Amino acid sequence: MRAWSGRTPTHARTAVLAAVGAGLVEVATMVPYLGAIGLLSANGVGFAPGVAVLAGYGVVMVAPALALLALRLLLAAQVERPLVRLSKWFERRSGDVLAWTLGVVGFLVATDALGRLRDSVG
Repeated sequence: MRAWSGRTPTHARTAVLAAVGAGLVEVATMVPYLGAIGLLSANGVGFAPGVAVLAGYGVVMVAPALALLALRLLLAAQVERPLVRLSKWFERRSGDVLAWTLGVVGFLVATDALGRLRDSVG
C-alpha cells in the first residue's frame, strides 16, 4: 500500500508496528499456557481432567475481555467520547510505546545472552 509519493502512509506503518508489537506480546502471554500444558503432561493428568483444566484456564483468560465487551455494549453511548479520545492518544503515542517495548525486549535478550555467555565461558 503506497501513496502516490512512493512513501508508505503513516497509518500503514503504524499498523505494521502495532502488529509486530502485538506478536511479541502474544508470544510472552503464551508462556503460561504452554507451562500449564507441560505441567499437566509431566504429572500424568489424564486426558479428560487435562482438557477440563485447560478449558478452565481458557475461561479465566477470556473472562475479563468478555466482561469489558459486555460493558462496552451496555454503556456504548456513555463511553464513546472517552474511547475516541483514548484512541487518538494511542495513535499519537504508538511509535513511542513500540520503541520502548522493543528497547526493553532487546535489553532483556541482550542481558540474557551475556549471562549465558558468561556461564559458558567461566
